[in-house]
Formats: sequence, C-alpha cells, structure tokens
Amino acid sequence: MKPEPDGTAPPAKRTQITEAVPNEGAKQAVREALLAIQDRQQCNRVMGCKPSLELQQHGTAAVVPILKAVTTSATDRYWRVRLIEVLGQLRDPRAVPVLMKLLDSTRWEIRCRAAIGLARLDAQESAPRLARMVAEHPDPDDPVSRVAALVALDRLGANYNGAPARERLALAFPTAPDVLGPLNPGYYAFLAEAIREARLTQAIEVVRLGARHRDRFVREASLRTLGALQDTGGIPVTVGRLDDPLPAIQRLALATLQQITGSHTLTTADQWKAWCTERACRGPRETPQP
Repeated sequence: MKPEPDGTAPPAKRTQITEAVPNEGAKQAVREALLAIQDRQQCNRVMGCKPSLELQQHGTAAVVPILKAVTTSATDRYWRVRLIEVLGQLRDPRAVPVLMKLLDSTRWEIRCRAAIGLARLDAQESAPRLARMVAEHPDPDDPVSRVAALVALDRLGANYNGAPARERLALAFPTAPDVLGPLNPGYYAFLAEAIREARLTQAIEVVRLGARHRDRFVREASLRTLGALQDTGGIPVTVGRLDDPLPAIQRLALATLQQITGSHTLTTADQWKAWCTERACRGPRETPQP
C-alpha cells in the first residue's frame, strides 16, 4: 500500500523489543555514563562524547534513564542533543512520544535531531506532525528544520502535499555559494549530515563546498558525507584537506579518501597527493579561509 498524501503513511510494523531486566552493575554503569555526559570535559563538540557511546552499548537498558534525563532537564546543552541521537540509534519505540514532543522545541538542533530520531525508529505515526513541521518552518533564516522534517518523511516513505517527500527534499537545500558561504556554520554542518542521512547525491555539491568551509565542524561533517556516499567527484577537495590547518581534519581526509576509493594501501598524505597528481585530479583544493 502506497503512502497517502500530506505526510500520512502506512502503520508502522515494528519488531517488539523484549528488554532484559538490567542487573545492578548495568544500572550503575548507565547512571555513571549519564553523569559523565553532562561533564563538558567528557562530552563536547571538539573532543567528542565518549559517554554517549557507552550508553549505546547498554542498549535498551539505557532507554528509560535517557528518556528521564531528556524530559526532566531544562537545559539545551550539547549533551542533551547527543542523548536524543542515542534514542534514535537504540531504535526503542518507547522513545517515540518523547521525540514527537521535542519537535516543538524552540531550539532548531533539538527538533531536527528529534525528527531524524523518529525516522530511525520508523515512527509512521509521526508523519503528519513532521509534515506540519515542514510547513511551519519556511523561513530562510532557518533552512534546517524544513530539511530535517523532509529527510524524516523520506525515510518513512511518506508524501508531502501529494508528492514523495524525496522530490521536495531535493529542492529544499540551498545550493548557491553566495547563500551557503554566510550560512550559520551549525546549520551548514547539519545540512551536510542530512545529505548523508538521506543519501541525497543530488545535493552533493553542498557537501563539496562544505569541505572547504572556514568552520572546522562544517569541514568535518562534509568529509564524513563525502566518504559515506563514496563521492569520487569529491576526491580533489578531500586531497586538499590533507593540508588542512587542523591535524584532526587531515586524518579524517585520509580516512575519507580510503572510504571513497576502497583502497587502504595508501596511508600517507604524500602518497595520496602523488596518486592524485598521477591521475590529473581536477577540482578546488585550496585551504579554507580563516
């Protein structure tokens, strides 16, 4: 049965999750990880968030404590965003009502991560609300909420205004360099992630431009998307990032080239530069502007 228009979709057919009763050791480990995730030294955008990975490893035993932390906290700090991501990754249907409520958040990153989480949970019942989210955020000053909702609708196989959400999604990304350049870096990084989430190769130029962005997080998100989509057209700009001012981006560029090409025999920047020169790689390779 095909999805109906306006964000409606067939009922979800979810696998029932049977949760093993966690022992005291597991409960304590989850409590400790939730405390650690609120420590900015252990969970931040620059260094990463190891506690969120630990919570994922505990599986469904972590879901109820995470839901409590997300719903009782008044803060919108980075750790709360990471917990919302974990809920989507754990794919436990108990998270659906909470994530749907978070679509009303005043913070764009909260509602966008909630939308992606609902898609990963195959929450078909969220499709009408996601469709409203598309309509509620036409403002060009916030290009990401609309995109996030369309990505979620696409993953749910739903329509928007009578057309497949994917058709609308392909038109939702700003593509002109003069628009992307001054865009809020947080927005830009999310757009790069959204293209990866939707595997939307039609918008790949957004990512190629992002790999040369002045902001490190935009470059990082863009490189990860180039690798995930194995974009051979992004090889020249990725080679350019081998000389990035940040060693972490240099290492990511190396891993991205290996992911794009499937080759792990070249292990140094000089080897990849020689490889690119030999094949006459063409494309922008300049270092990001400060």
